[in-house]
Amino acid sequence: MVCNLNDVVAGGASRILHWPTCALTFTTDRSYYFSMSKGDATRSRIVETALRSASVDGIEGITLGKVASDVGMSKSGLFAHFESKEALQVDVIAAAAEKFTQVVVVP
Repeated sequence: MVCNLNDVVAGGASRILHWPTCALTFTTDRSYYFSMSKGDATRSRIVETALRSASVDGIEGITLGKVASDVGMSKSGLFAHFESKEALQVDVIAAAAEKFTQVVVVP
């Protein structure tokens, strides 16, 4: 997964918790991108999966077992990325707000 420099600058202030750590890389087209580490990519996949679950069942409907199963990892694997269910819920709410901004506010 790749983060554009403008996304990092514009989105940096809006992400209160767990902003992805990006590494600067140089591409052949002479543009600079930030690529996410494997852990950050997994964390993003977990948040996206939990967001889909929350869009159907509500924020309280997020279960660690279901999210872990959908992502293809164990529940204990989720705890390597989130210290609690509440921490995951906070990131899901932040991701929902970010998507809302991209779809409704920006256009």
